[in-house]
Amino acid sequence: MDTTATDTVTDTGRVIVDWFNNNLPVIIGVIVIFVTAVIATRVISEVFARLLGRTIREDMYPSKTDRDRRLRTLTSISTAIVTFAVWTVAVLMILNSIGVNTAPLLASAGIVGVALGFGAQSLVKDFMTGMFIIAENQYRVGDYVELGAVKGTVKAVTMRTTIVEDYDGSIYHIPNGSIVVTGNHTMSNNKIAVELSVSTDTDIDKVIKLINETGKKQALHVNFKNNVIEPLHFVRVKDITGGAIIIWISGKVKSGNQSMVRSDYYIKLQKELLKNKIALK
Repeated sequence: MDTTATDTVTDTGRVIVDWFNNNLPVIIGVIVIFVTAVIATRVISEVFARLLGRTIREDMYPSKTDRDRRLRTLTSISTAIVTFAVWTVAVLMILNSIGVNTAPLLASAGIVGVALGFGAQSLVKDFMTGMFIIAENQYRVGDYVELGAVKGTVKAVTMRTTIVEDYDGSIYHIPNGSIVVTGNHTMSNNKIAVELSVSTDTDIDKVIKLINETGKKQALHVNFKNNVIEPLHFVRVKDITGGAIIIWISGKVKSGNQSMVRSDYYIKLQKELLKNKIALK
């Protein structure tokens, strides 16, 4: 390396060292603010989580699972709010420490807020709807829900969106403000309704017997006896039309198990119908 290049590197190094020496208090201050914000976010979030855990009593919910789901949902929301608040303050403090005058920034924030308000109506709607969803306990993290065309398990509820995972593992981020109708299939014991269609020349008594026996066998099975509240059974003939008898079957299961129980019942009933040479219409 020639003398000129060596001098250039030396001068650059000296400038960098001088800059760090001159701005060391500012650098240390920024690092302290950053570390403090990280610690404060975790500590305050943990405090809120513990307070919620003490506030939400077990006797307020039908089961420990329901309470835990409610607690996880509220914890998720409180963590998001704490994170936003702490880091907003931290950013303003960092800007002040590096010499940026934040007073005009704060003063103009009101004017900018009014200007953005017209374009952020959907954001405000998402936030407000999210607050009502939480306050009214419409669904919790872990619940199986139906939100419009999306069906799946709630993975998170944020200030703006509800995150749902379907059976295929696809993740849906649904703006809270767009949710009009909510179907919660987990919050309480849920009924299962099944419609069966057989030909009008079928022995209806035999079909009813198979329907009821299949439901009873399923309810006694080791994999389902803790999930089935009321075995699937014949309720009534709903209609006779187009050469078919429409039969209504109903039962009751524990929260969130409808799909599993219904699928197994279909399989078992189909085998029984096939064995007895009864074809579905």
